[in-house]
Amino acid sequence: ELYKRTNRVEKSFASKALHILNHDLPILDSVVLGNFNLQTRLGSNCSPQARLAEVCDIYERLKNKIYEYRDSNEGEQRIKEFRAFVESLPGNEDFDKDIARNISDTKIIDFYFWSK
Repeated sequence: ELYKRTNRVEKSFASKALHILNHDLPILDSVVLGNFNLQTRLGSNCSPQARLAEVCDIYERLKNKIYEYRDSNEGEQRIKEFRAFVESLPGNEDFDKDIARNISDTKIIDFYFWSK
């Protein structure tokens, strides 16, 4: 829909908008993509339709890899570690533990791969 309205392929913005609506959807980020060895190969010389198709394919592959890791024993351990860390922090006016407790497992895994 964004492409139809703007005729531009805005992969990062579009994935952030999707994540706002559904916290179980990952964000397309160059660091996370790099950690999964997923890169766009088509440059700006190709058609917007070809770039859009490539981005959609990469996003599906990223989702599969994030979900596979999230559901693995190692992923579950990373999630537990993150949640324990959140619980160890003191809550105050600058840090609302209830908000942090509601961070999705997918977002926690996204944080992990972004920080690697």
